Amino acid sequence: MGRYRLVKLLRASRTCQVWEGMNSENESHVALKILNRDLCSDRVLVASMKHEFMVGSEMDHENVVRHFEFDFAQNVPYIVLEFFTVRNVMQALQTLGSEKLAPIIHDVLLKCAKGLEYFHSQNWIHRDIKPENFLINDNGKVKLIDFALAIQRPKSGFQLGRLFRPRGPVQGTHSYMSPEQIRGKQLDVMADIYSFGCMAYRLISGEPPYAAESSNELLNRHLRSGIPSLATFSDNITSEFADLIIKMMAKNPEQRIASMRDVVRELSRVRIFKTPPGRVVPQKKI
Repeated sequence: MGRYRLVKLLRASRTCQVWEGMNSENESHVALKILNRDLCSDRVLVASMKHEFMVGSEMDHENVVRHFEFDFAQNVPYIVLEFFTVRNVMQALQTLGSEKLAPIIHDVLLKCAKGLEYFHSQNWIHRDIKPENFLINDNGKVKLIDFALAIQRPKSGFQLGRLFRPRGPVQGTHSYMSPEQIRGKQLDVMADIYSFGCMAYRLISGEPPYAAESSNELLNRHLRSGIPSLATFSDNITSEFADLIIKMMAKNPEQRIASMRDVVRELSRVRIFKTPPGRVVPQKKI
């Protein structure tokens, strides 16, 4: 692909492939996200890749993956990113389980929160916060990825144009989608905060906050079901952390914790577990 030599296929999806690559000019390792050849005539997908690169190229933070280049090779679009790791946080959870992940989960969540706080500080809303969109390496470093759905934050203050803005398609991942995102409303950073709360809940408990047999039922539970508390999952969860999750997942955005900066501050202050992981933990009686 251009001056990059494809070394190893890392993962593939319906729309694209991600390869480990080598820059033939300086022998540096990179990752290449390449649109599948049979989809290269799809202008929407090509525009989505351009958008993802445009957003990522503005980012410079240790907890956000870096984007170096967008180009075409034989009419195939590709993005050049820093080579970090293949495994995402969801894969780490599935491989280790919530109990084995527990000793590092506070540090992981804090790094995830710092990456998202920086993303918001650059005036972007991610719209697809979930464990699959944070990469984690063997040293516990974490990076936010996948900016295809990102939109710019609305400017502060009343805007007449908001009254006439048509609803866009509902996009995101159902297990982590905020009520306002489900309803197709104009979004701000509060939507990402809700999704981050859902993600934190899953990483601690091993299960998503809501489950259902159909997509419609799942979305309806995000809209109307009571907010689940981690305190019912285990007696070892501190009330401060359980309350923080509830604040992030409030149905009304105005009742949520005010910003990711506040989430970072609270995560830095509170303990997740009463008894440090690795010791005998009292379980909730059924």
